[in-house]
Amino acid sequence: MRRVIATFCAVLLCIVVSPSHARAGEVRVADSEQLRAAVRQSSPGTTFLLAAGVYEGGLYLENAAGTEEAPIVIAGLDANNPPVFRGGGQALHLADCRYVTLRNIRAEGFPSNGINIDGCRKPQLPTAEQDGIYFCDAGADAYDRTLKP
Repeated sequence: MRRVIATFCAVLLCIVVSPSHARAGEVRVADSEQLRAAVRQSSPGTTFLLAAGVYEGGLYLENAAGTEEAPIVIAGLDANNPPVFRGGGQALHLADCRYVTLRNIRAEGFPSNGINIDGCRKPQLPTAEQDGIYFCDAGADAYDRTLKP
């Protein structure tokens, strides 16, 4: 009986502390490691909600494919306290992606491209006013290159 109760408690604990226990289609992450693992499993309609905090730059997402009706979304959980990408050559690099939306994130201190978008079909470029994308402390040679479409 103790073994059954212990097993039940262990399973329940895994469900409660899982980073993806939000409603269907949402994956909540709290750090860089969880984000890197989660984006490898992206599919149309998945929304990655990033908790506030500092995330290691250099996130590379290739061939991620949402749809017009069900885009893949990478967003800060709290628009008033967005996650901050710092360190590495760039915050995010999207390569050959379709229907990927970025919202409520901040990129700080990147010497060239804060967000690099290569080969994506019809990218809808984020704007600070609409999507909460912020670039801060970019290098002197990064003028007009913090977002590279």
